[in-house]
Amino acid sequence: MLIGRSKNRPYLPELRLRLAELYIEKSRLSYFIRKSKHAEDKSALDQFESNMLKQQAIEIYERILTHHPDYEGCDKVHFFLAHEFRELGQMDKMLIHYKKIISKFKTSAYVPEAHLLLGDYYFNQKQQLDLATREYKTVLQYPKSPAVAIARYKLAWCQINNEDYAAAIKLFEASVTSAMAKKKIDIDTYRRVDVRQESIIDMAFCYPEVHKKATTQEALAYFQRYAWSRPVYALVLEKLASRYFVKKRWQNAAGIYRQLAQLRQNSEKLLEYTHKIFECV
Repeated sequence: MLIGRSKNRPYLPELRLRLAELYIEKSRLSYFIRKSKHAEDKSALDQFESNMLKQQAIEIYERILTHHPDYEGCDKVHFFLAHEFRELGQMDKMLIHYKKIISKFKTSAYVPEAHLLLGDYYFNQKQQLDLATREYKTVLQYPKSPAVAIARYKLAWCQINNEDYAAAIKLFEASVTSAMAKKKIDIDTYRRVDVRQESIIDMAFCYPEVHKKATTQEALAYFQRYAWSRPVYALVLEKLASRYFVKKRWQNAAGIYRQLAQLRQNSEKLLEYTHKIFECV
């Protein structure tokens, strides 16, 4: 085995890191293969093999930190360890490694992402909005990190939970217009998240709360400024119309549904919008 023949070599920790990554990849494949075979019947065995492979990877990561403390990629190893502990539900160990990155590797590219994921932990697991807000605001201090767009979006939701819709919509606006929002973040939780689209949709949630006296035309003009394509504009108007409908602001809702009827010529959608307009009148 190459690792066995590479004792005291400077590239040994890199070889071990690659071996751990292979175990993680094998873990993912094992989980998806078992899941596809038991699509309707979840079994503990589906996770067992996957978790065992994760545990082998964790042991290798920990060996790297123990035997190669001067390895230049130790920040990455801590980040990967935190991820695997999060996947296994061992949040106390996850916290240790994210905090270690922040305290020991202050210039690491993983620092803003560590703050982001700590914020997520406090927001999702503990509902500690003050701590989550602190972590998300810290991410904003790293303007070159792709984590900024996500942090701004999550910070907006902290504001919504505090019923500060005006602050929230400003953050969503910044997420839509920011160039960083177009970049994908290399965290599995967020790889498929379109921050710009999520933000403009959630602007529709906040808009009636912030602009209580806005006319239909003012609302349409507002979202025209931020929508970057016709499909996105139509999508956000659907969310806005629905929000107005829930708030019983019938005139606004009817006006938005009329605009949607002009935008979307699909007969099924036209029928749906027509029904909604009649319900508003």
